Amino acid sequence: MFTVPLFDQPATVERARIEGGKIVHLLEPEYHDDHLSGLGKVLCFRNYGHDIVERLKTAGFSSARLDFSFTRSYMGYGRPIVIARK
Repeated sequence: MFTVPLFDQPATVERARIEGGKIVHLLEPEYHDDHLSGLGKVLCFRNYGHDIVERLKTAGFSSARLDFSFTRSYMGYGRPIVIARK
């Protein structure tokens, strides 16, 4: 079980990747907040969409699903949970 920033969109958007040890930006850089690093300090490589379920299955998980039963507002955001079994 885990959470990721999950956008209400069908497909994941790849924003950046690492090639040859260097970061390659595919879209305008987007930075997220982090309790350890601070505000706007963590480069976002992907904006995950609902296809995260299929992406996990392709990566070798035997099952994966999104659980929306815990989407009560936390600090203004709903938090769907990804549940997957390897």
